[in-house]
Amino acid sequence: MSRFEDSADEHTGITLRVDGIEHTSTHTGTGPVEALTAALGEHGRKVDIVALHQTSIGSGNDSEALTLLEYRTDSGTQWTAGRDRSVPAASLKAVVNAA
Repeated sequence: MSRFEDSADEHTGITLRVDGIEHTSTHTGTGPVEALTAALGEHGRKVDIVALHQTSIGSGNDSEALTLLEYRTDSGTQWTAGRDRSVPAASLKAVVNAA
């Protein structure tokens, strides 16, 4: 994932590996989670986020981020999680787990 801005728009670049082939896309005006769900949808992995909750595990510099994600796919509504030292990375891991 990469993020950059030009005059008035924010852009998020996503690189996915699908069936061993890398695919890169750029999404304008969206954050990392929205960009990742859009990129996944472009490759047949539609994930509709119903709710996203973030919390920390532990305290201080040693804490980790935990993202709980309620999502909907063709098979119904489910929950998954992502955990990382970085809040954005934990959220992206949860989205990938949902896909």
